Parts: sequence; structure tokens; C-alpha cells
Amino acid sequence: MKVIYLLRHGKAEVGSALQSDKERRLISRGQKETRKTAKQFLLNGWVVGHVVTSPASRAAETAEIFCQTIGRAPAQIEKDDLIYNADAGDLFKLLQKNSNQFSSVLLVGHNPTFTDLAEMLSSSFHQHIPTGGLVAIRFNVESWKMLRAGQGEVLGTIFPKVKEDRLKEKDHTEQLQQAVARSIEQTLLNLGFPIREQERELIRYKSERLVAKLLKSLQR
Repeated sequence: MKVIYLLRHGKAEVGSALQSDKERRLISRGQKETRKTAKQFLLNGWVVGHVVTSPASRAAETAEIFCQTIGRAPAQIEKDDLIYNADAGDLFKLLQKNSNQFSSVLLVGHNPTFTDLAEMLSSSFHQHIPTGGLVAIRFNVESWKMLRAGQGEVLGTIFPKVKEDRLKEKDHTEQLQQAVARSIEQTLLNLGFPIREQERELIRYKSERLVAKLLKSLQR
């Protein structure tokens, strides 16, 4: 039996021109998300044998906080550059190369790759992994080399975001969408273009799509 835990890093600071993407660190909320996930991990009775993290600061910090919370020495954490830049297929191959001395492995890294990987590992997984979220997937095999796409069983998920956070995030998203739509409308009016209801609906739709793509990129 082999068990894979996929842990997405906690909420991180927004990137800036003064730092590289790898240097982005967890914000307070991200640290709390990670501790909450780790505590639930213990309550679920789950154990992990091998921990491998992306070297990016936000992922490495998540791995360290998680291990400290479950009582595991942070010194036992392995860093692998592949997790930072790899796609789901690359990480699947990495899992197949894991040592059979371990019956379970925890990978700590990023979206969209982790969500893609979870969907690749189990045909029954169709969710978005939020920041600080963890997915546990079990394979009824004796060797990591025997892993096959789609054959994993989802043991469970731990998604730490509370209801208040989701409502606040939704409110901020809607405010941003409205601001983008208003800006586009005003620019078109200033250029002398008439805005009818059908154009206004199109602007709203395009604004929603633009904001969704932007936020997804920032949450990597």
C-alpha cells in the first residue's frame, strides 16, 4: 500500500519587482492555514514517511510549519527543484522513483500543477486545491513503480479555508470585477463609443474572465 499526500503551500505574499517568485513568503493567514491542516492531519490518524518540497520560500516554509506541527523534524525535509517547475506528468514520474522504504510521501508545492496531479492520480478527484489544502490518495500497490494514472483512491481532503475567508474573497473578487468593468465602460465613453445594454453585458462577462485569470495567476 502506498499513500500520497499533496499539500499546496499556504497563502503567500503577492509578488513584486523587488523579489523573485521563489522568494515570496507565507503571510500570517498562510501560516494559520498550514497549522490547521497539519492538526487535522493528525486527527485523521495519517502518517507520512517521506517529505519533499519545492525550494520556493512559500512551499519550504509550509513544509517546515507542517512538520513542526505534526511532530516531525524539519531537518528531514528534502527539497527538489523539479517540484517548482514541473508539470503533473513530471511529478508522477518523480513519485514512481520514490524509495520503497517509504509507504507514504508528502509533496509540498504549487497550483495548478498539484490540482492537475491529483486529477491524474485519481479519476474520482475533481476539485481545486486551495492554499494550505491537502489531498490524500492511496494506491493498492507494493512498489512506487507500479503507480498507474487514474487508479488512486482518494482517502480524503483537508481544505482549511473558513467560511468567512471565502465570503471575503468572493466580495473582493466582485469589487475588482466591477472596477474593471467601470473602467472599460468609462474609457469607451471617453472615446465616443455608445454603450448599449448588450455591450455592457459583454464588458461584464469579459471583466469576470479577466479577473479570474489574473487571480489564478497570482495564487500560484
